[in-house]
Amino acid sequence: MCLRGDTGGLENYSYPNLRKLSLRTYDARDPEQEVFLELTGMFPSLTGLDIDGVKLKSPSWSTLFVHPHLKNLSLRKTVIKASSGPGFWEACRKLESLTLDDVIIHCGAIPAGVVFDSLRTLTMTTNASGVLSTQDQLDLTLRCPNLKELYWTGYRDVQDRVHPPFNTGGVLKGCWPHLRQVNISLFIRDKDVASLLKGIGDGRKDLVDLELYGCFLGDQVSKAFHRHFSTLVELNLTECLSVNSCTIRDLLCYCPRLEVLLARSILARDVVAAGPWVCLQLRELMINFLFGESELDLQHEIFRRLSTLTLLRRLILFIPVNEPYEENCTLELRLENGLGQLSSLQQLTKLDFDGSPISGFYIPELGKEEALWILTNWKKLESISGPLNTDPDVEQTLRDALKLFGAQVK
Repeated sequence: MCLRGDTGGLENYSYPNLRKLSLRTYDARDPEQEVFLELTGMFPSLTGLDIDGVKLKSPSWSTLFVHPHLKNLSLRKTVIKASSGPGFWEACRKLESLTLDDVIIHCGAIPAGVVFDSLRTLTMTTNASGVLSTQDQLDLTLRCPNLKELYWTGYRDVQDRVHPPFNTGGVLKGCWPHLRQVNISLFIRDKDVASLLKGIGDGRKDLVDLELYGCFLGDQVSKAFHRHFSTLVELNLTECLSVNSCTIRDLLCYCPRLEVLLARSILARDVVAAGPWVCLQLRELMINFLFGESELDLQHEIFRRLSTLTLLRRLILFIPVNEPYEENCTLELRLENGLGQLSSLQQLTKLDFDGSPISGFYIPELGKEEALWILTNWKKLESISGPLNTDPDVEQTLRDALKLFGAQVK
């Protein structure tokens, strides 16, 4: 429902059977637009409320607080005035799911002693100034001890790589014992990411699904990951900065439940020096193997390791932009280098050579023999994405051959 500066006559009726209500305004920038909704009487069965750009008068939040069924609240581009603060925070205490997307909250810090122990899902997105600070967002998160899902996107200055003011000293070990799915997009330091990871899980049922964007990952995060090795199922680190090669190595060697790993680069010598991979449940792998000029003979061992991932359905090889190991060579998909060992990947359906928006192009320099081998051995292959050869004529020949045998070439 879209409002034009007032309630549009909503207050004249009752909607006893309505479960979900979405309100938005034509002009969210109008500072004078403010409406009152007696939510309990008008929508007695309401379980979900989505507000986009609509500023509610203070009494509206009070009616929300006493609403018997409301569990899910999503706010986008709206303003919580200081006078609305008590009613707003009290209303949030009953929720199971809360989304704050560019919400300006003028009521200051959350009152002392207020805990949101009913919240299971918290989403915070900040793309403009004037909203909750990163520190206040952390404070809100710390008051949600029973969270199961956290989606946290802070204000990001991509050009300057600004670290928002942030102090994770209040994060205690296991303060989010039930948190299983986490998506954090913040330009924050290694030690702060490590603190957050230490606060997740209770040692028995720890983190399952983790996505990190823009974070700086170093030695402290590598140590903090150990807490979650036995439970991690999906991990996305593709847009993180300064990812330690040993961190990726440990994930491959110590995460038996891992099904999705989207990472950046790993040094081949770190792979070879480590023990066997235990991530044999992997379905999707995005990675870039790097070799020094004197290490190209290690490619056979890398192919041997990859051959153990017999459940793999998608393999993504790429070269990240601004990779710190630019002087190194990448994995070459050539039969003489050990490609033939990958005949065990019978479940493979997708092969990509340019995996992410921030990546460059990985050109494997496939030849006719390699293309024939792929068609012969990977019977379930549905698509190949990215350039295949730097020679335009060879490229076209390979594409035509692959298409002839039913593979989709993008």
